[in-house]
Amino acid sequence: MPLETTSQRVGANVRAEMARHRLSQERIAKQLNISQQALSQRLNGKVAFRVDELDSLADILSVSITDLMRRHRSEVSA
Repeated sequence: MPLETTSQRVGANVRAEMARHRLSQERIAKQLNISQQALSQRLNGKVAFRVDELDSLADILSVSITDLMRRHRSEVSA
């Protein structure tokens, strides 16, 4: 199984939190002041989120930056 990059893991965690809060890519992109395409690249792990973006996302999603970077518990215990 190929290893997941940090950018991919963060993107997956952000996507999961967005889904939990029922927030669209369009809305998040506007709040981050980036295009929806730029957000999509970050969510797919092709481009890393900047620290200021992660800080804003943590506020928007009511989580910590650490939560956005964390591995899934099932991966850590495996």
